[in-house]
Amino acid sequence: MEDFEFEADAIYADPEMADAEFFDWGARKTLVNAKAMAGAELTFALVWVLPGQEDPLHQHPNAEMVGHVVGGECEFQVGDALFHLTAGDTIRVPRGVPHQATCTGWEPLRMIVAQSSPMVETVPVTE
Repeated sequence: MEDFEFEADAIYADPEMADAEFFDWGARKTLVNAKAMAGAELTFALVWVLPGQEDPLHQHPNAEMVGHVVGGECEFQVGDALFHLTAGDTIRVPRGVPHQATCTGWEPLRMIVAQSSPMVETVPVTE
C-alpha cells in the first residue's frame, strides 16, 4: 500500500459546514468537487426538490450522473423516458442527456447525486 500525504479538508466533507445553493424549486449542497476539495475527480452532492416543484430541464455535457433517492418521491425524466422513483431507487443519466426531477409527494425529494466530473457543466434545455 502506498503512503499518502493529504490535508484533511481535501478528503473530508461536513455537510453542516457546506454552503447550500437555494433555488425556487429546492436546494443543493455540493460536498465534493474540484472547488471544494483539491484533487477531487468527481462531484458529490445532496439535492432537495420541494413538494410540487421541479428542477429545470437540463443536461451535463461533461458528466454522467447517478442519483439515489434517500427520501420522498418524484417523476424523473431522462430524455423521453419517465420513471417514478421512491426511497431506495437509483437512476443513471448518461452524459449530455436532458433530465429533471419533479417532486410528487408531500415531503421534499432528497437525493444523493454523484457525477463523473470534478467541475460539472450544467446547461438548461429549452423545449
